[in-house]
Amino acid sequence: MKPFNMSLIMMVSFPPAVSVEDMIVILSVIATFFNKRLDGCLYFAGDKNIDLVIALFDLNSNLMNIV
Repeated sequence: MKPFNMSLIMMVSFPPAVSVEDMIVILSVIATFFNKRLDGCLYFAGDKNIDLVIALFDLNSNLMNIV
């Protein structure tokens, strides 16, 4: 029985000066480091702070619940 693969949920905050394109590049590099596929949603909160909720999952796993 192979082990259950949990999704890795990361909360990342970037300064307002960082563009969305730069954030996606940075997060893609992080995903490559973890050998995962970057697949998630970007949530923007606040006027100046941008909070991202990124789901990195295994290639054969499904998206789990994001609280």
